Amino acid sequence: MPKQGREEWLRDVNESQRNVVFPDTVRNSSRFWRNLAAPKRRLTIGQIIGLGLVALPCLAVVCSGVYWKIKNSTSEGSLLE
Repeated sequence: MPKQGREEWLRDVNESQRNVVFPDTVRNSSRFWRNLAAPKRRLTIGQIIGLGLVALPCLAVVCSGVYWKIKNSTSEGSLLE
């Protein structure tokens, strides 16, 4: 790693650890959401598998809720009631 790149990286790490003042917390959270929306690098296989393992239970809960709502609905009533 070039010296200037390392210095910049260390400064960025130091600034992101100072999460005590309101502007710092806003900047750090905006950086988090921005990186989630448009990452600079592609995800690795391990990260993709990890995200899948996190998303799988969420998807299962939503699908089971929809399934039970449809199964328990009557022909006369609305699904959204």
